[in-house]
Amino acid sequence: MYDIVALGEYLIDFTPLPKHCFQANPGGAPVNLLTMASRLGNKVGFIGKVGQDHFGDYLKANLEHYRIDTGGLARSTTTPTTLAFVQLNEQGDRAFQFYRNPGADTQLTPEEVSEPLLSSCRLFHFGSLSLTHSPAKEATETALLRVKNLGVPVSYDPNYRPLLWQHLPEAEVRKRLLWGATQADIMKLSSEEMSWLFPSVSLQQALLKLHCLGPRLIFLTFGSEGSLVSTKDKILYQPTYDTPILDTTGAGDAFFGCALSCLLKDEAHWKKPTSDFLIDILDSANAAGALCCSHYGAMPAMPTAEEVQFCKGNTPRIHCSFNAISQKFSELSS
Repeated sequence: MYDIVALGEYLIDFTPLPKHCFQANPGGAPVNLLTMASRLGNKVGFIGKVGQDHFGDYLKANLEHYRIDTGGLARSTTTPTTLAFVQLNEQGDRAFQFYRNPGADTQLTPEEVSEPLLSSCRLFHFGSLSLTHSPAKEATETALLRVKNLGVPVSYDPNYRPLLWQHLPEAEVRKRLLWGATQADIMKLSSEEMSWLFPSVSLQQALLKLHCLGPRLIFLTFGSEGSLVSTKDKILYQPTYDTPILDTTGAGDAFFGCALSCLLKDEAHWKKPTSDFLIDILDSANAAGALCCSHYGAMPAMPTAEEVQFCKGNTPRIHCSFNAISQKFSELSS
């Protein structure tokens, strides 16, 4: 039995180093999340596609290194592995340039979706980037239909990257991202993504609209200003930890991978979670995300359970409040 199986993009992130050099790192939000979950002791598997090339060999080896089952990894003999070049500003925030026209991750077919992985997982995870192009879009829909028929809970991260949606009208992009929410029991997104999906409304109104689409639990991240978790009857907020920021790549995936791992420790409890249970999840997830920011790359930056616990007990928090993030959201949304 697998704790988490994820489907989606897997690629090479070229991360900038000093003196105009780049380091090739494995990346892709679903795999970053699985790496975090694996580091916390979960059994995980991946469904996706890479090229039959040197980069694809490197990515397969990395899955094995991080103890991510490769039984669902397909290889393309005609389309190269997807590449992304990451640019960082002085605050460690990222911008991406993608080489994906097409990339192997977009060529996953419904027939290549691993039935053994889907039929033996406790939770299925996906993101929106597998919905940008066919046949990966149909492969994602096929996987979701199968796990829902099996009664498997679903988590979703829209991970909105505008450059990868430029071939579609904005209305269609928003429709596909929101369709993903209709498939999810648990959802994580950033404040920027939420304000783009639901413009000109308050934070509370946006959360209510999103809950009405389906998710029972919504995690919303605000970067250095912390995070919140929302159910249909309560919103809980926690500030994050003050760690050095070198590279924010993968921080949201570390956050969500840790949150899902905490939920899976008590599967019955998350369906009717107490406030204390959710606050503790936010606290651990904030620590995981903050620690990820203090290293370069994504998969290599995912912390261990011991590092998360040490951060929680020994690192000061960044002072912020729920009122402050609500105001920030209003500014983003206007």
